Amino acid sequence: PTVGITVIAPQGRSLENHKVLNYYIGMAGLIKRIILDLGIQVVIFAQVTGPTRQEDDRLAIDEIFSLVGDAAAQIIRVRDIPTPSLLKACYGCMDFFVGTRLHSGIFALGMSVPALLIGYLSKTQGMMETLGLSDWVIDLENANTDELWQAFQKGWGEKEANSRKLKSMLPGIKKQVMEIADWIRQDYEKSSS
Repeated sequence: PTVGITVIAPQGRSLENHKVLNYYIGMAGLIKRIILDLGIQVVIFAQVTGPTRQEDDRLAIDEIFSLVGDAAAQIIRVRDIPTPSLLKACYGCMDFFVGTRLHSGIFALGMSVPALLIGYLSKTQGMMETLGLSDWVIDLENANTDELWQAFQKGWGEKEANSRKLKSMLPGIKKQVMEIADWIRQDYEKSSS
């Protein structure tokens, strides 16, 4: 079994330093428990690498690795960003996903991989509420080891049922997305005529 993870870089002034550090400590604790308590393989992906150092997820990965200790040797790090389609395919190979980057969560969910998302902006919670999956989100401020571990255990235990739920939801979601594209096309055609 394999769990994919994305983390978020410090983000400069948009996130408070102490909240980011607490989140890193929480993620390190979660990763240690996944590896040591459950024996599950962890793959951590750097989804964003800039344009500035404050937005480079590789810095966050390095910080979390320093906190994980000996268990870090068992983590697979994907530090170079492949194409979006390859990244999505990689996420689709995971049994479960813990994503702080919203688009990593969208990619994983789009591949029917159950995911626990960590929201640092309201858009994550809003998207998951829209999908009826608000139980699958933890706010970054609450992302301590205990909260993450409890949410992970629940999600891991329900992963097969949640994967089936995603597979049944995806056709309707894709249809709605395509309708939005048609609306945009129609508006564009009206404005250019």
